[in-house]
Amino acid sequence: TTVCQGERVEMSVETVQVGMSYQWFRDGVAVEGQTGATLVLEAAAFEEAGSYHVEVTGCGGVTVASNATDLTVFEPVSFAVQPVNTNSCEGEPFTLAVEVAGGTGTLTYQWFHNDQPVGNDSPVYNVENASIADKGEYNCVVTDDCGTITSMTSRVRILDYISFVNPGLVAQGLDPITLTALVFCDTGNVTYEWRNEFTGDIEGTDPTLLLVPEPTETTLYRLTVTDPVNGVSTAFSLVLVNPNSNGEDPNGDNENTVEDLHFVVPNWGGESDFEVD
Repeated sequence: TTVCQGERVEMSVETVQVGMSYQWFRDGVAVEGQTGATLVLEAAAFEEAGSYHVEVTGCGGVTVASNATDLTVFEPVSFAVQPVNTNSCEGEPFTLAVEVAGGTGTLTYQWFHNDQPVGNDSPVYNVENASIADKGEYNCVVTDDCGTITSMTSRVRILDYISFVNPGLVAQGLDPITLTALVFCDTGNVTYEWRNEFTGDIEGTDPTLLLVPEPTETTLYRLTVTDPVNGVSTAFSLVLVNPNSNGEDPNGDNENTVEDLHFVVPNWGGESDFEVD
């Protein structure tokens, strides 16, 4: 007997006499509660697979064992690896994949993009040349002889050529600050320009800018990234300097963070155009 996990199982024995008693066994061990002519498993579990027989005892105390029958319970298919969120640039490839465990019979795979079927019968979904139309939610439905399971949802973002500065907002503390350019979807052959927006001076042309000497007043830095194919992208970082801090770390944590503003604002002097929570 072969069933899928969760299905109902019945095994029966017929006798010609009345008043008989019954005890069912699995792999030689009595099955609790199974003392009738018919063994019933309402929802067969994987661990209930095995070799079953019944022992029948008559009025004279004679016990006879039936022939054994094997019960095979197929373990349901499950996901060992789920698809993950993915970022891709336009024109670049991306891949989504699942891995399954268990299951029986032939496994089939169907991918969905925003609830619409895509791809072929494969645990891997490939896009060779990503476009904006490829962004959205993806999942995979796997079917075997015992049923169907649906993967978690994976979100795919299709990115444009863009740049950021890390950190974008920082307060001057004890240590010199390093500004770092983060560039996405470039060709790899870009140039950098760091400009002090208050003085107009170009202060660096590398992917990072070490602020040494440290700024003595609040300064806005502009990052300009030029890509020969994608053109120009700009980003900014604002370095906040407390004129009354004398170069000390305002909150004493040896880090340059906006948390320092909780300490510097009361001693800032003059008016400020921001609030500290």
